[in-house]
Amino acid sequence: MSSQLGAESAQPTLDRPIQLQFRGDWGQANMHRICGWIAQELGDRCPEGSRFGIWSGRGGADQLDALQAGEVDVTIVTPTPAVRALYDGDASIGGRSAQPNLRALGVIGQADRLVVAVDADLPVRSVSDLAAIADRLVIATSQDDGVNLIGWAAHHGLRLAGADPDSLRPREPDSSTPSARSRRSTDSRRVRRTS
Repeated sequence: MSSQLGAESAQPTLDRPIQLQFRGDWGQANMHRICGWIAQELGDRCPEGSRFGIWSGRGGADQLDALQAGEVDVTIVTPTPAVRALYDGDASIGGRSAQPNLRALGVIGQADRLVVAVDADLPVRSVSDLAAIADRLVIATSQDDGVNLIGWAAHHGLRLAGADPDSLRPREPDSSTPSARSRRSTDSRRVRRTS
């Protein structure tokens, strides 16, 4: 017990109250939880009167907009490569220029993946094969709306593979393919893009 108390007293503390504004996701997912963890850990080390607020966002470039506008002090953003591209200015996402004032406080790994999947009957074995048959596909992905960084990453990946996402428009599937027949029989409502 005494060694545990000694370890707790050695942890850093602040001697003045602080107020921090965080920005997470829409309120129920991992980014909001991370903001809560950080707020609790800081709160445990701050004196009475400290306050912590967690605002909701979409988890994409809107997080960085809120940070740059001074609306929040700390934000959680994914995916990290998109943030690095914005930091360096290697990519313009939604017309944003380089943001060299960004600082990463840490990275928390997660099991999310951007997965490219196609019907096994198609002549596709790699992402670059998609370009050759892109005009025959309906691509379901997040939007590249200038905020959704997953959508930006998916569209950027398609462009790198030689497929222009803007030319891939939703249309009815070819009813002659087995996968189209099974999709039609199980669900006549099709979602073209996810958020």
